[in-house]
Amino acid sequence: MALVILGETTCAISGKIISGKENFLCFPQFLCDPNDPAIVCQDACVLREEFDKWELGDHVTRRVKEFWSLDYRLREARGTSTVVFESNDYLVVKSKVEEKVRILFLQHVFVIDVPKVTWQKFCKVLRSESNLIRFSPYSLKTKLIFSKRAEGVKICLHTQHIGKDCIQLSPSEWSRFQSILAAKESLFD
Repeated sequence: MALVILGETTCAISGKIISGKENFLCFPQFLCDPNDPAIVCQDACVLREEFDKWELGDHVTRRVKEFWSLDYRLREARGTSTVVFESNDYLVVKSKVEEKVRILFLQHVFVIDVPKVTWQKFCKVLRSESNLIRFSPYSLKTKLIFSKRAEGVKICLHTQHIGKDCIQLSPSEWSRFQSILAAKESLFD
């Protein structure tokens, strides 16, 4: 995964400085032909706003999805992880080494890590009827915020001194996500 130095790292798409006040995402070193225009995002960071309106955004998203699917299947073959759910929208991986669950929102190039010790609480909290849910999976330095609205659910990941990223799930995406969590809540039992 690319590293970001706030105030110095530039967006691979626009060249603007990433200050940390805006949403940004960092890409892994996904497989890419040197002539593929997606290469500008390989192991790089971009402003979410720039990425969402970029004409090559869908192409890069496909490349990242292919990479993540292959990478986690290889990890599974090595015995370090188990892919517990995979679809066109989501990849849910249980890490045996780090004792966590990684949820990859494939259509949004967005990742949430939830440690084993907070997994069941995380699943329970997200079933709540509350329109605003705050959850700190690791410490108070990392916060997940779920804002439910008529048009869907906004998920924001805030990490102190690092920055934030937010995505918007449609009502159907949110429903599918909740179904996955309900089916996988007992993952560590």
